[in-house]
Amino acid sequence: MSKKSKEIVSYVVAGAAIVILPILLLNYFAERRREMFHRHVSEDHKVCRERSEKDSRDAVWCDEIRKTASLAFSEAESAGNLSPVLLIVQPFLFMLFISIYNLRKQLDELKKNINA
Repeated sequence: MSKKSKEIVSYVVAGAAIVILPILLLNYFAERRREMFHRHVSEDHKVCRERSEKDSRDAVWCDEIRKTASLAFSEAESAGNLSPVLLIVQPFLFMLFISIYNLRKQLDELKKNINA
């Protein structure tokens, strides 16, 4: 494989990594956050139901609290969407990678010229 082909392949791989990796990481952490929230809400709902049964109270409020918490979480999560920010930052990351790669290449050439 020629030197130019290797450069093109490295640019394509870097571009794919810069675009795909942050999206995957954001989705992973968002899913973990949702799982954790639902687990905590389910635990709180269970405790609320147990206490309402123990106190001989109506458990309707437990369901209302659960629905309200879920609604508030989904609204807060949709308001904090990082996808537009990520789309703006990704080209700059790619340009930064290309700049660093080109500087490295120029440094290697300069070392060769100095040693020659």
